[in-house]
Amino acid sequence: MISFIQQYPVCIPFIALLSAEVVKMSIDLIKRRSKIRFLKTGGMPSGHSSLVSSVVVIAAYKEGLDSVFFVISAVVALESRPPLRYAAT
Repeated sequence: MISFIQQYPVCIPFIALLSAEVVKMSIDLIKRRSKIRFLKTGGMPSGHSSLVSSVVVIAAYKEGLDSVFFVISAVVALESRPPLRYAAT
């Protein structure tokens, strides 16, 4: 269990995804909407955005802002946004 916790660069993006989806579901429950959105596209907070942005932050923290891994993750974060927004409309 300790070795799994020490692998936080792997755990943090999925924790961010789940926390964003739980917040989205909680907002739907508070507003008493007829449908509960969990792991679906559209709406804020976005699980995909939280996952991708946490990967970019981890890359910047672990590898530095001048690393290739950070640049690739930032480009993927910027390029993966428009198709999801288009699909959600």
